[in-house]
Amino acid sequence: MLSPLTPFDSAPTCPHSLSQARDHARQLLEKYTGKPFFDNANYSNGKERMNKEEVSQGLEWLADRFFIIRYEDEALPSVEWVLEIARVAVLR
Repeated sequence: MLSPLTPFDSAPTCPHSLSQARDHARQLLEKYTGKPFFDNANYSNGKERMNKEEVSQGLEWLADRFFIIRYEDEALPSVEWVLEIARVAVLR
């Protein structure tokens, strides 16, 4: 199953792997904008947090460059499955 990148949905609970994807997306946005996502983040060094416009621009940047591939089965995916999903992602 393919999942669009939505790192800041306000779902009350989410699977651990989705939580990790959201954290990773947030960190990529912080690298892209050079600003922290959260107010008073202990790593912000006093920098102002990114605004909504910067988040939107950053999410567009992420969507243009990254595609999350999630395998929903408990078993490991086959190499063929991964290659087919990657081919579809490249064609999009």
